[in-house]
Amino acid sequence: MSAALVLTAAGLVSWVLRVLFIVLVPAHRLPQSAHRALRHTGPAALAALVATGLARSGSGGGSPAALLLALLAAALVARCTRSPLLATGAGVGAFALLTL
Repeated sequence: MSAALVLTAAGLVSWVLRVLFIVLVPAHRLPQSAHRALRHTGPAALAALVATGLARSGSGGGSPAALLLALLAAALVARCTRSPLLATGAGVGAFALLTL
């Protein structure tokens, strides 16, 4: 099998599973605990990306110090504003400025 066919099949299976979950389990039928847990998926995914970037800092184009300072800036903005979008922008902006 070619790589393109495998990637297409994996993407299709992923899409079908998501659509089925949305259709079969509407949001209003989820328990309150699931709603509370789902609020944390975005920050958790962002933290996983940052941790991966820190672990591979040699290939990321920046020093570990620059990555840590950008992470600190993002954490500070997230703490003050409670906005994932602003925190991401602050982290990316700080990293870009520190690696210039």
